[in-house]
Amino acid sequence: MFRLIICLFCTLAGASLFAGEKPELTRLADADYTIRGKAQAEIATWATHFPAEAKKELLRTYLDSSEPEIRVRLIALLERAYFPPKGYLGVVMRADFLDRFGRFPPQPPGQPLVGIGVRVITVAPGTPAEASGVKMGDVILQINDWEVKGGEEITSSVASQIQKHSPRSPISLKIRRDDKVIDLKLQLGILPVPSERARSLFASDEMKRFLLPKELTLQIREFRSWLAEQIEKDQENLIADRR
Repeated sequence: MFRLIICLFCTLAGASLFAGEKPELTRLADADYTIRGKAQAEIATWATHFPAEAKKELLRTYLDSSEPEIRVRLIALLERAYFPPKGYLGVVMRADFLDRFGRFPPQPPGQPLVGIGVRVITVAPGTPAEASGVKMGDVILQINDWEVKGGEEITSSVASQIQKHSPRSPISLKIRRDDKVIDLKLQLGILPVPSERARSLFASDEMKRFLLPKELTLQIREFRSWLAEQIEKDQENLIADRR
């Protein structure tokens, strides 16, 4: 029991120490591009683990800084701190309304078509999906015990189902590949921030014909509105201080 208490104390102390040792933000403007990139990666990790503290520190640095390089990089880091980390698979999907034989499943008269899975149209490199063996053209039928079914918003439902799990959570997928059903197990990654996901979708040839998902557009708008509000408040305080 005593050993357990000591271990717990050390763990909490270590966490507190790490929380207080925030990365040096001025490295974002270093003359060496490699150092700037490394600093941004370290700060992003810190912002993921301690979003509340990071959001406060990053915003203050952004408002106080006149360095264009720092301000540009801080916007991306602020976005990371603003949105809580969620689970990430690493695929682009579209609704799949066909059964295993390529036929439309029977639907009640007058009822909208219900999908029986989502088809993977892009697998992002270096993601949990790629590492687990998910391939373009696979149809995701089930996530853990949750069956993939729904109408036009089916892809949003699947994304929400994945993102409700925390990063590094283990999940299982049941997929259809040609005429076979395959079970896969994987560990989720960390969901990129909305602007990164938007850039990834725009870069996909499959997605150039489509609009961004509604929830992604709303998230980008929400963050930009929040940042604009913080800038406006800072300017008002600055004017008040000079009076």
